[in-house]
Amino acid sequence: MSRRSRILLLTVLVVGVAAGQRLETTVYLPDSAGGVIEPEAAVYNATENALYVGGQYHDCVVAIDCSTNRRTARIPAGRNIMAACWNSRRNYIYWACYMSNSVSVVDAGSNRPLTTIEVGARPIGLCYNSDDDKVYCANSWSDDVTVIDCASNEVLATVGVGNEPQALCYIPQSNGVYCAGRASDDITVIDGATNEVDTVIDVGDRPSALCYNPPRNRVYCANAISRTVTVIDAATNQVLATVPVGKSPTALCYDSLDDRVYCANSVSDSVTVIDCATNRVIDSIAVGTSPLALAYNPANGKIYCANQRSHSVTVIDATTNEVLKVVPAGILPQVLCYNPHDNSVYCVNHQSDDITVIDGATDSILATVRTGLRPLTMCYGPQANKVYTANLLNSSVAVIDAGSNAVLTTVAAMSFPSALSYSSLDNTLYCASEESDSLAVIDGATNEILAWIVVQGGTRALCYNPNDGKIYASSEDRDSLAIIDCESRQVVAKARVGGNPPGLCYNATSNTVFCAGYRSGTVTVVDGTTDEVLATIGVGSGPLALCHNQQDNKVYVANSLERSVSILDGATNELIDTKYTGEAPGALCYNPQDNRIYCANRNSGTVTVFDGATNEILTNIEVGAYPYSLCYSPLGNHVYCTNRADNDVSVIDGATSEVIATIPVDEQPQTLCYGIRSDRVYCANYLGSSVSVLRDSTTGICGGAIGEYSPASLATICGVRILTAEHGGVLMDPAGRKVMSLQPGENDIRHLAPGVYFVREEGPRGQGDEESARELAGWASRVRKVVIQK
Repeated sequence: MSRRSRILLLTVLVVGVAAGQRLETTVYLPDSAGGVIEPEAAVYNATENALYVGGQYHDCVVAIDCSTNRRTARIPAGRNIMAACWNSRRNYIYWACYMSNSVSVVDAGSNRPLTTIEVGARPIGLCYNSDDDKVYCANSWSDDVTVIDCASNEVLATVGVGNEPQALCYIPQSNGVYCAGRASDDITVIDGATNEVDTVIDVGDRPSALCYNPPRNRVYCANAISRTVTVIDAATNQVLATVPVGKSPTALCYDSLDDRVYCANSVSDSVTVIDCATNRVIDSIAVGTSPLALAYNPANGKIYCANQRSHSVTVIDATTNEVLKVVPAGILPQVLCYNPHDNSVYCVNHQSDDITVIDGATDSILATVRTGLRPLTMCYGPQANKVYTANLLNSSVAVIDAGSNAVLTTVAAMSFPSALSYSSLDNTLYCASEESDSLAVIDGATNEILAWIVVQGGTRALCYNPNDGKIYASSEDRDSLAIIDCESRQVVAKARVGGNPPGLCYNATSNTVFCAGYRSGTVTVVDGTTDEVLATIGVGSGPLALCHNQQDNKVYVANSLERSVSILDGATNELIDTKYTGEAPGALCYNPQDNRIYCANRNSGTVTVFDGATNEILTNIEVGAYPYSLCYSPLGNHVYCTNRADNDVSVIDGATSEVIATIPVDEQPQTLCYGIRSDRVYCANYLGSSVSVLRDSTTGICGGAIGEYSPASLATICGVRILTAEHGGVLMDPAGRKVMSLQPGENDIRHLAPGVYFVREEGPRGQGDEESARELAGWASRVRKVVIQK
């Protein structure tokens, strides 16, 4: 709506409390077909020409269309997926779910889960027997292999094998399954027809990988500790040779055109080439750091080697054994998969949660497909009603429409973005990183990057000053505060602050910015108009978080290393009190309706509640494990607290200081923000690759209009009489920050976004007697909740 739309301001006198706070929806990142964090397993499906990827988090599988390199589905699965195999006859995908001791079965035709099969302890390897239509699952903790009938998806047998079984390999010529016992230094051969152990073959120390040579009917086993490859005749199960290779061989692949086996040596940073005719080493190729996976491209005669620590893929000519190219990949690549349909290679990057798609002909990067995002921090933009999340390892900011709860786009920002701040002056988002010397300015309307601002030194925290239209960026490297003019998008000043500044807070009453110095144990106060340092205040050890009490003009400082909260006078910039809390206080928030301050104590699992007027501790509330962040929701008068170790959010009643609900969310809830227009609390789940949308269930809103108007004048009204008092007041946002001064009579509020606000009325001037003191005390508590509707 335009700013000329009709505006009605209502006082919320009574809100029906807590019919049940609940999780409204979960928004997966980078979109509804994402959410896999730390991908560890991938399999190519030739029938669908699709790649399926699973990972350590978040109990799901992502399907990728290989013709378009776009995600097509997000499929529920078990916990911590470690391996995958494809049943080509039935077009099923089987997933070994390490933490849930199960195998998840997915119908690849419909991208729907079929069933979950209970197996042994800690399943870690899979292979498919095409002759008998069976899947074998190696269970690393129970030292056995589960045999699954693919027709019924039921367990046929459990076969005892060597210690810590890991790698599996199916041999079609003899219908046998080879299982490497990592701790028993042997290979158990299972008969595919009878599901019984045929024989046990002694190999080298720590067998970790297997591969098969069909023309010669041989099995190759890489032994990590003994630095050898054992060559086995699959017809007789006899050891033919033991070939010395590099340090810690961890991956094998077979070159069918040149009849060679390639072995990646993760410690010696090399690939050993074995001639299968002679079982001798014919070459050693230097590759990147910590090679961990290999793939063969028969169309172009190339070997691809994923180098985990150098974040690259080395391309080797299989004829000459020369390095053709080094292709940059994501962080910690550890799985490779070849697609014969499109002649492309997929490199699964464990730490950056994405897949690098490489053209098999040109060895150029075709695409980077994100499987999930790790939201570290977030903020809300009221003008466009959007939620922004900075994703630490994906160099991006996800933009969520708060109206539809859909991901609108993902904006490529800088490496490791870790701080966000919204500017209401021009509807822009500022994004910063501890690893970058620049800030990205993102347009709130178009979601495009408008500018880059050089601040010199990685930014730890951001803060917005709406009064002067400035953004403050604290630099951890330089112990300084860069002050940015939002209109010109230029750094206009720099202030020297305490060491390693992790937190910022704006004081709207005094128009000052408070900056915590974690290493120095101080708080620096900067004038919002002149940009001068007004004071440096000694507080406790390790000040980490700040918040402002608008009603009493106090600033609270959580001292994470001292189990205390310092209370500062916002007018005089002096320390006025210190209160002791639980262990590792790390987050603060303010409740303007009840004039209370909440402090999350991360190591003691509690939230301390302070009285804003008296500074006294009212209570300590037991919440979940490792309470990490806090957020105030004004409509229900509730405080939300993320419990990062319990994967849930505690809801605290602002009036009673009791936990009234505990809402399960995704893994490792990191931070919270409140959406004024949507009246929702948003929770960023770091390892859940998602944002949980939380809302209060209320019985209704009742109250009366503050403004005086008639239907005839409503369409052309210029302002609303929001105060009946003759002394004026202040309009505050839900965080207690001053939005505007209110004068007696009409106040034009058309420039404000719809949502919940608070009115604090100014009291009369006292004369110093007891009656006036009582009157002033009554006025000080007159804070009313209001709702602006367009």
